[in-house]
Amino acid sequence: MIIDINILRFGPICNKLRINSPFMRSFRIPSDMKSDNMDGDPKHFKKSRLICLVGDNGGGKTMVLSTLKYLSTLMKDGAMAASQLFPVSMNTSEDDKSISISIDFLANYVKYRYILYVKGYVVEEERLFFFPHVRPTLLYQRKQNENGITEISFGDSLRMTPNEKNNLKAMLSKEKTLLQSYSNLIFHKPALDVAWRYMSVQLCNPSIISLLDFSAKEFMDSYPELQRALEEMADKGIIAREISVNFLQSMRTYAVACSDNTSGNIHFRQYLGRYLRVLSSGESEFLTSLLSLVAANYNHGVCVIDDFADKMDVKKAMALLDYFFSKNSCSQLVFSTHNSLLLDYENLKREQVVFIYREKDGSISADQKLAKTLHKYISLTNTYNRGLRPNSEKNNNNTDNEDTQSIDNIK
Repeated sequence: MIIDINILRFGPICNKLRINSPFMRSFRIPSDMKSDNMDGDPKHFKKSRLICLVGDNGGGKTMVLSTLKYLSTLMKDGAMAASQLFPVSMNTSEDDKSISISIDFLANYVKYRYILYVKGYVVEEERLFFFPHVRPTLLYQRKQNENGITEISFGDSLRMTPNEKNNLKAMLSKEKTLLQSYSNLIFHKPALDVAWRYMSVQLCNPSIISLLDFSAKEFMDSYPELQRALEEMADKGIIAREISVNFLQSMRTYAVACSDNTSGNIHFRQYLGRYLRVLSSGESEFLTSLLSLVAANYNHGVCVIDDFADKMDVKKAMALLDYFFSKNSCSQLVFSTHNSLLLDYENLKREQVVFIYREKDGSISADQKLAKTLHKYISLTNTYNRGLRPNSEKNNNNTDNEDTQSIDNIK
């Protein structure tokens, strides 16, 4: 679960952009929850499981979500692969300063803080802390000195033998994070294992980023839960089309035949892609979102969906959110949307709504306090449609039509 994230100099994010969950402001973990128990009380985390990004077209919502995918790609494949996938990460400005990303996250009911500085293909600095108690404890710190030589120091809480430290340093390269290098070694440290799993698997799991990244085995494992989800929605009157049910059954049969080897997984993904193109855009988005939420709940990870509910019926979208909240999981959904009706969804709290917008100079900013300024009985959907926009008086490009007005003029 993402508690807090700070982004600076990633593409047009020129000023520090901060987004946090309500969990940030009252961080506590129930004493009866063990660190190895992943099935805690969902009520404690329920209000933190959604982060909703709203704003006008071109405001920068996709860029914010891309930061999470960039971070996950960098962790698994290195800075070069991440920069090639996201060219905006290659800073071409005159100052040519490093990208700065800081993320606080909850993994196994322990809070971690990861700080990263990347310049081009080089990881310049990274620090990892965890919070076994109230105060942060350093696990490791890696930085470059004036001569460009990488220096690594380990905290006292990370007990490693001299031989283990030397092996880890030998595996490290300038384009790799220390956690990525650690994952290739044979020894294990619990705190590093948890952080590596979260940053590489749970934070924008490939199966969550894109349906086409699902392996045949992942689909087979997800199929029983998919059936249960569709049955739960049918009980509430949200009935999937027959073509979608037949689609899932056909994909499961094909997944069984393809799950034994790598080439089989390639054919499975191609088959999956062809089926999705046959479905209508709304039905395709519904199934893609459902599979992503199933995977997130199963992995206790972060599900990132751009333009959620833009093509499907809003009732189906809310049924998907109801399903997501019904499961005992520490998973989290971070999504952007143009569907303003979702702003009045009952489990979406005002402090979870983040307005993403462009400043006059083209840089991307965020406002997470604006929605909270409204009285709780005022519809956020209606107010937003009438002109609830940050910075609307300064930048006329933030408005979608001539009737949109500043929040200061709303009565």
